[in-house]
Amino acid sequence: MNSETQSKSNTGLIVGLVIVALIAIGAYFIMSFSVQSTAIDLQETVNAEKSVVESKLDAMNKTLRDFVGVSKAESKTFLEFQKIVASSKEGQSLGGMMTAITEVYPTFDVQGFKKLYPTIEAQRKEFHTTQTIYNERVRAYNSYRRKPMGSFFLDAEEFPKVEQFVVSSTASKKSMETGVDDTELEF
Repeated sequence: MNSETQSKSNTGLIVGLVIVALIAIGAYFIMSFSVQSTAIDLQETVNAEKSVVESKLDAMNKTLRDFVGVSKAESKTFLEFQKIVASSKEGQSLGGMMTAITEVYPTFDVQGFKKLYPTIEAQRKEFHTTQTIYNERVRAYNSYRRKPMGSFFLDAEEFPKVEQFVVSSTASKKSMETGVDDTELEF
């Protein structure tokens, strides 16, 4: 081989390596852009769903606060009351919920609440539905972050893990721990 042929061969090899490097760099940036775009979409969906969950909870809580006429002194007790209503299970009896409520809020107007119950129940169902959707979106986002491409291309500070939103009361926790559901209350 003469030096001119070898020089052309080396030049061709260098050009080939540069082209391969440019393709690899281009693929890296395209993949990074794609992964980050998907993560941003998921993150924005999670944030939007969280706003919906919070507004549903706020609406239910406002209805309850207006009914009860909560003073600032009662706000801590009322918070537990709100959690009992929000965390009550689908199909839980009104009596079971009333038992839990009157344990933490003894002056509660049970008869008045019976009249308000259909409104509260509708709001509670809306809240649970939006909470479920939000938590599904959170799981999808967090799962995407943990996948190999997500963990490689995403900055943990820019795309932090999101916690699920679960409302529960001490009465619900007690029920879960003991396995005994709330008791019936006669009106």
